Amino acid sequence: MCDSLQYFTEASLRSLLAAMNRLTDGQSPILFTGVPDVGRIDAFYNTEARRAEYEKRVREGTEAIGTWWRRESLAEILLEFGYEAGILAQDPRRFTSRYRFDLLAHPVGPRHAAAVKL
Repeated sequence: MCDSLQYFTEASLRSLLAAMNRLTDGQSPILFTGVPDVGRIDAFYNTEARRAEYEKRVREGTEAIGTWWRRESLAEILLEFGYEAGILAQDPRRFTSRYRFDLLAHPVGPRHAAAVKL
């Protein structure tokens, strides 16, 4: 899924993963590209004017990017559904690489569920 997670909440991501697990028996890898990284939000909102616009949009519920994700939160959610998350840096030549990351999740067995890679 390319540049899609910004349109999901934690609840809707869980619904998506549950549906995917039903369709694939939890055996298919998942690739999310272009995930907005909350830890790098200042790289996107990098001027006073942009930051003020962001704060205004957050108050109004109209934030332009949508959901900014914590890497650890995504890894924890994926682990709930039997996936190990691997964070991938975007190619630095991509304009979005300064504030987004990619994530490749592989199915893991229940006895390996405690292993999360970030």
